[in-house]
Amino acid sequence: MLIESVNSFQVVLASGSPRRYQLLKLIHDSFQVITPGIDEDGSLDSPVELAQEIAALKGRVVYQRVYQKSEKPLLTIAADTIVVAAGRVLGKPEDRQDAQAMLTSLSGKQHQVVTAVDLLITNLKDRGGDELALHYPFWVQTEVTFVRLDEKMLARYLDSGEWSDKAGAYGIQGAAAPFVAKIDGSYTNVVGLPLAELRDWINRALQDAV
Repeated sequence: MLIESVNSFQVVLASGSPRRYQLLKLIHDSFQVITPGIDEDGSLDSPVELAQEIAALKGRVVYQRVYQKSEKPLLTIAADTIVVAAGRVLGKPEDRQDAQAMLTSLSGKQHQVVTAVDLLITNLKDRGGDELALHYPFWVQTEVTFVRLDEKMLARYLDSGEWSDKAGAYGIQGAAAPFVAKIDGSYTNVVGLPLAELRDWINRALQDAV
């Protein structure tokens, strides 16, 4: 559980992802979910900077939306997860054919999963000012290696439809789990929210804010 002072904040997860919801519930029981509803097409070339840009936008949109109505100080948690293969960002597939092309490019190779997280927290130490939020961005990268996918494995997975709405066309926690030969780094990062690092950063933010 997070340090006790988090209970004096309204905690908001700025995400519509059921996977992030389930992960956050593992470290904190009470929070609100608000989907940012933004265009997630970033403008930066660097994969990490792209994820950071999108996460920051999600967090800022939701914080501003909730802050004026909130009766408690606010902590928003936003994240964006991308899959990077050979320096190329693999987003969410447009259709089955696109999903097949992505998975084929990952077959038998190593790729990176990057999650950028953006925290915004009301600064209670600055009550005399404009109560500007403190901002804590960070990112985590995990190396993932796939087995070589044969036609049967690939077809079965594509038939499941699970590839839809997932970066890189797969979710490590679902039907694509047998594709993963090895991971180096945070498992929860690949699912969509690096919990160990998130907990540390929230504690740091709370200590600065209260």
